Amino acid sequence: MLLIGGCGSTVDTASTGSAATPGAPYRITGAGGKTSGPLQITRIELTFANQQAEATVPQDARLHARAVIRTDGNGPLRATWLVDGRPLETVALNLSFGSTVTLQTGAGTRLPTFEPGPHSVTLRVQEPAPPFPVPVIRYFVTGRKTKGN
Repeated sequence: MLLIGGCGSTVDTASTGSAATPGAPYRITGAGGKTSGPLQITRIELTFANQQAEATVPQDARLHARAVIRTDGNGPLRATWLVDGRPLETVALNLSFGSTVTLQTGAGTRLPTFEPGPHSVTLRVQEPAPPFPVPVIRYFVTGRKTKGN
């Protein structure tokens, strides 16, 4: 496998079993995004620590949300975590060269788990506006408290 280009492109010579030789068949794949132009969001995935879009936790438990965002281009990313429609935390980053970035609610910012019942979490992206609806993930807080809290 040879690395070419600056975007994680690879040349796969495994199908021929040979080293890179002139005239040999190659399969080229790209792992990077577009490197020029304004920032564009191509994908957003929201999950909890369990890698799912749903979680059930005891009252006062520690809970964080995570967003994996794929982008093309360059520019600022501004977004706000919302819980039950209310702002929880704002994130501002400058991204370049098309990338995948993972955002997590901050270490000092837990999702509210003091109120039993169902709750929703989403990421409101102010800049750049995604061309699709951002997913909503849900968690349920039981009436039982965790030990030690």
